Amino acid sequence: MDLNPKSYINNIMEGYPTAIIFILVGFFFIGLSLLPVYQDLQTSSWETTEGEVILSEISSGSEPGTQKPNIEYTYSVNGVNYSSNRIHAFGGYSSSGSYARDTVSKYPIGTELTVYYNPEKPSESAIERGQIMSLTYFGVFMGSIAVIAGFWYGYRIKKGKESETKKPFIKPMKNKYLESIIQPKYSRGFGVQSDLLQQQSLKRNGVFENSFLSRKPNFSFNYKEMNIFVGYQEVPMSEDSTRPETTVKVKFQMSNNIKLLIYSKDIKLMMEWMVGIHKMEVDNSNFNNKFVIKTNDKDFSCNLLNHEVQEKLMDLEANSFFPVLKITKDTFSLTSRNSLDNEEEYDKLIDASLFVLDKLRFSGAIKN
Repeated sequence: MDLNPKSYINNIMEGYPTAIIFILVGFFFIGLSLLPVYQDLQTSSWETTEGEVILSEISSGSEPGTQKPNIEYTYSVNGVNYSSNRIHAFGGYSSSGSYARDTVSKYPIGTELTVYYNPEKPSESAIERGQIMSLTYFGVFMGSIAVIAGFWYGYRIKKGKESETKKPFIKPMKNKYLESIIQPKYSRGFGVQSDLLQQQSLKRNGVFENSFLSRKPNFSFNYKEMNIFVGYQEVPMSEDSTRPETTVKVKFQMSNNIKLLIYSKDIKLMMEWMVGIHKMEVDNSNFNNKFVIKTNDKDFSCNLLNHEVQEKLMDLEANSFFPVLKITKDTFSLTSRNSLDNEEEYDKLIDASLFVLDKLRFSGAIKN
């Protein structure tokens, strides 16, 4: 990031009207709020004389429903009599009433007081100085917020323009999964995925749910006394890109605390998060070349991953599903880390999930 102030301001000024407006309005409010302070500081060089209050009343303010104090006093400078109703050098302001009442109570008629006057222009006077009104603090605060918002907005635009000219965060490589992130299969977006899930729900006598705000259409159906959940979502990958993901999930209770994780080697850098498990291989070099297997129970995993289950997973991999199979003590899930473009692909993912679940039930790993 370029921290040079001149360069930074130039970047913001290049076609960012919204940021410029915020900054200018903010500085305007700050200047307007600090003007009374500047005017009040000028009274430090003013001279003093004695005066007397001749009028003390509450009058209507400049805005409807507001009030202001009207304090009129007389004073004499070099034998010349003057009268004024200025309380502060910067004048006065309207309020809801408490300020007006307090001021009138402070200066009743007949009160003798000290008057500050401008020796170069004695008609300019004040009876109070050195007081900063709460409106000044408020104005400076709001102006500062506007200035900060303007610079922040300009910075965000600047970063956005920089990101457009930068190279992709993934280096080009021969990796099917990474290529699918850079050029994802978004030809069939959220709306079509929702339609496909609804068709599957009708086909399997399920219950379909959809929320446009959450953008996570899903349905659930019963299969051999198990509630099967199937859902679609778009997982954020960066500020301007997402990755489609479809998951088949089941909640159950395993007879043992078994952990098993199988995923395509194309996504191994993104799936190293499960602890307490170790890599293993099966007696199939083709399967070992395509998948990473991690488990805490090698005997259980070898028994589950028979030839038929391996074929199901390899078929998903061959069709660019980039499958991820996960089993824990209370959950089974099979996920496609790519979009499913038609009903046949949904059938393929769901049927593969049900096949593995049947294998789990048959092995006695799931508690009844």
